[in-house]
Amino acid sequence: MSRIVQVREVRGPSRNQSPSVTYKVIILGNSGVGKTCMTCAFGDGAFPQIEPETTIGVDFKEKTLKIDGDIVNLQLWDTAGQERFRQSMTSRYYRDVHAVLLVYDVTNRHSFHNLRVWLTEYYNHSPSGSALLFLVGNKNDLKARRVVEQRSGQGFAEAHDFTYFWETSVKEKQDEVNHIFYMMAAMLKKMPRELLDQYSHRSGDDDVIIDDQDMTTKADANKRCCSST
Repeated sequence: MSRIVQVREVRGPSRNQSPSVTYKVIILGNSGVGKTCMTCAFGDGAFPQIEPETTIGVDFKEKTLKIDGDIVNLQLWDTAGQERFRQSMTSRYYRDVHAVLLVYDVTNRHSFHNLRVWLTEYYNHSPSGSALLFLVGNKNDLKARRVVEQRSGQGFAEAHDFTYFWETSVKEKQDEVNHIFYMMAAMLKKMPRELLDQYSHRSGDDDVIIDDQDMTTKADANKRCCSST
C-alpha cells in the first residue's frame, strides 16, 4: 500500500527548531557538469545568475526541511571535479555519507564515461558502500548538443544498482531539482535511523511525495524528470 510523505522547505520561525537528524549528501562528477549550480538551485532557491567559480576542494550548503512533521537538515557537499583539485578530497569528505549524487552532462561524453571513476573513488573511500546512489544527467535542454542518450544513463544506473536516475536541466527546471532532493530526503527519512549506515534500497513501491506546490507519484515523477523536454 502506498503512503503519503510530506516534504516541505522550512521557512520562518520553524527554521530555529533543532533538527531531529542530519543527512549528509555528497555530490560527485566532472568539472562543468552543473554540480555547483544544482547545489545553489536547491540550497539558495535559484539558479545562480553569475557563473560560479570552479570549486576547489569542497563547498558546503545546508537546507532545512520538514518531513512528516519532523525538522531535518540536508547537508550538501559540492566536490571539486578537476583532477588537480581532487587530491584535496580526503577520506573525511566521504565519511558518514547517507546519499551520493553523481552528475554528468548529456552534452559531454567524457563526463558520462568518468562516472565509473567517481563511483570507484566513493567505494574506495567508503568500503561499506551503504549510501543511497542517485544519478542525474544534466543539461537536457541543450537538445542539439546531446551526445549521451537517456537509455545510456538508465543502463548505467541499473547496472550499478542506483536508487534513482533522472535527466533534467538545472538551469530550466527548478521544480525538478527540488523534487530530486525532496525525494532523496523522504527516502532517507523513512529509513530506521539504526539502519542508515547499512541500508540498501531497491525501489518497488509507489510512495507519494508532496512538495510545496505539487503532488506526484514516484512513477510519474521519474517519467517527467527523465523526459527530453
